[in-house]
Amino acid sequence: MQDMSIINVELRTSTKKGDNNLLKRNGYSLGNIVGKGEDSIAIAVKKDEFRKAIKKSGRNAVFELAAPDNQKYTVMVKEIHVDPIKRDIEHLDFQVVSLSETIKQDVAIKLTGTKFLESKDILVTSSVDFILVEGFPQDIPDEIEVDVSKMEAGESMQFSDIKLPKGLTSSIDPEQNILTAVHLKSRREDDEDVEEEETE
Repeated sequence: MQDMSIINVELRTSTKKGDNNLLKRNGYSLGNIVGKGEDSIAIAVKKDEFRKAIKKSGRNAVFELAAPDNQKYTVMVKEIHVDPIKRDIEHLDFQVVSLSETIKQDVAIKLTGTKFLESKDILVTSSVDFILVEGFPQDIPDEIEVDVSKMEAGESMQFSDIKLPKGLTSSIDPEQNILTAVHLKSRREDDEDVEEEETE
């Protein structure tokens, strides 16, 4: 595991709307630190600093939050709330974690080899975008790569065909279909048949 990225945070002693708006105008996102069985801690995080930390370490990384009172919190990002219009970070939720206790986390699936299949007029569709895995926080990656370059049209890939990184497990049914390869020509013909039926 690489060294944890440190994110400096401010403790919010006031949650009044006026004080929160002042923080936002000064480039902060509001947030909370949540611990199991503990009261949540209201914080503010510089947006630029948070973006740099995420870019460097990834969405599922373990971070150390450093507060002005010399308190340090080992956390993972629980939720990022983004304004749908401004596309700006509105609120952040951090979950306190222990490096010696397992957690469950969604990990994105990243398909590789799709360009090669597209050259053969084959499209791969996925029934899931994320895999719920369990493991120690420091072992959970940002994404799990799945090579689909050897798939043929009409083939499916089950969850048992996906190799999880070392130290991770999942409760997903091994026989669940995750990926399906279809021939683009067949798909186009099906779409054309549907269009013809609709016009009749």
